[in-house]
Amino acid sequence: MRKKQASKKAKENRTATAAAIIALTAAVIGAVFLGLGKDFWKASFGDPALRIGDITYSAAQCNYYFYSAYHAVLDSASGAEDLIGLDPSLPLDQQDCPLSEEGESWYEYLWNSAKEEMWRNTALYLDAESQGMTLSKEDQSEIANLEEYYMLQAADEEYDSADDYLSAVYGEGMTVELLKELMERQLLAQDYENQVELSYSFSEEELRKYYTEHSYEFSNYTYLYAYVGSGEDAEQTARDLCEAESREAFEAAARSATGRDCYEMSEISGSELGDPSLSDIAWLTDAARQAGDTYVGQAGEDWFVLWFLQRSDNGFLTGEDEQWKTIASARLRSEKLGQWEDSLMEACPVEELDGAEAVGQDTVVHLTGSAADG
Repeated sequence: MRKKQASKKAKENRTATAAAIIALTAAVIGAVFLGLGKDFWKASFGDPALRIGDITYSAAQCNYYFYSAYHAVLDSASGAEDLIGLDPSLPLDQQDCPLSEEGESWYEYLWNSAKEEMWRNTALYLDAESQGMTLSKEDQSEIANLEEYYMLQAADEEYDSADDYLSAVYGEGMTVELLKELMERQLLAQDYENQVELSYSFSEEELRKYYTEHSYEFSNYTYLYAYVGSGEDAEQTARDLCEAESREAFEAAARSATGRDCYEMSEISGSELGDPSLSDIAWLTDAARQAGDTYVGQAGEDWFVLWFLQRSDNGFLTGEDEQWKTIASARLRSEKLGQWEDSLMEACPVEELDGAEAVGQDTVVHLTGSAADG
């Protein structure tokens, strides 16, 4: 079975970056210090660097988003950065980013992720303001507690003030007041986004039509995977395994022939399997597939066998439960929300401004003044 190629979707990036910004914990700050070092920042960040709509962001605020995006990547990697082609000890602009579909360096990828997050938040914030929305009491309380939180962090790290601490972490010019400004926009944008998303509702007919169109993605598949290997006898060995008349016989035959146990792939969603046009995946997801069906496939020079166990459609056909409605509704809401947000962003121009400097890891990057392409 071909493994699905991992890729970072735009909304996943936004969610991870937002989580890094909102999660004001010692663990987060510790990880940032670990990745960057206290004396890393070398430039002044007070100059305007980015204009979105009628809001101008300083270079310090841009870099707060940049390193929040960077931290989200480090946090997801959990110490295994080499598996995603990232070496924190090397300049980010000198490393290709395998997560990028545009052939970007890690610096470009992170900056574009941060810029998109700022763009989306700002577009939502401005529209929320125009609708008369204000922060909830809970949000106001969270912002009010920021200074105390960072004063405690500063004391723990032996800094004279919360502002000194934030400047050490995110660059010269970063202060509690600037952070409060960012958080006010971020939290109001999130509240507005949640409100709009929950306002979408769909008829059962709409949900059924949508689920039918995406049943491959939404269904879950359980099957056995037997790795046979390569060599002139491998294909025949694989085909011999297909003669087994039960799961137990198949597993025993595979173990005897290869010296390996089968792997049970349990409840794998169609969206995780990969390209449905590939022959093995097309076979696996065929609606006519029955328990005990087998498939002989080849990946490179290696042969493998699949033994089909079951498919779950979340109660769509049987009516035993209505989980399919929840799944279809969530996806439809997400799609409609994305379309709505994209329209807000299109109406909110982004421009990088001349004259500002942002320090990438061990390298100075000058913002060019060209219009951002999003």
